[in-house]
Amino acid sequence: MSDQIEGDRANPLVLLADDEQLILKLGSRILINSGFRVCTAGDGEEAVEAYLQNQEEIKLVMLDARMPKLTGIQACRLIRAKNPSAKLVLVTGCEAEEPGIKEVVRETGARVLEKPYKAEELVALVRQFLSEQ
Repeated sequence: MSDQIEGDRANPLVLLADDEQLILKLGSRILINSGFRVCTAGDGEEAVEAYLQNQEEIKLVMLDARMPKLTGIQACRLIRAKNPSAKLVLVTGCEAEEPGIKEVVRETGARVLEKPYKAEELVALVRQFLSEQ
């Protein structure tokens, strides 16, 4: 887990969780360059810990559906149980084939972002979701 939060303190904080370091680095850079702060986690367990430590500041949680220790799906449910209004995005390589995606989306109201995605798609989804009440 990143022990520091990157980006301008005045900007909204996004928790980005993925077990692929390249995805974390690229996603962080894209979000920071687009006006967000980013906190990262390398697995679902770290994501839940990071959320609990920073839940007052975190405005959006992005979780890779397949991660070690806890999957993104499991982490999504745990975060939703702690905060029913948490804004959650599950990132997946193939929504239709990922077991549990449709159920957790229905249960939690999470959004889905399919890989591979373009930087513009990532930023547009984050901005749109954060603008909703």
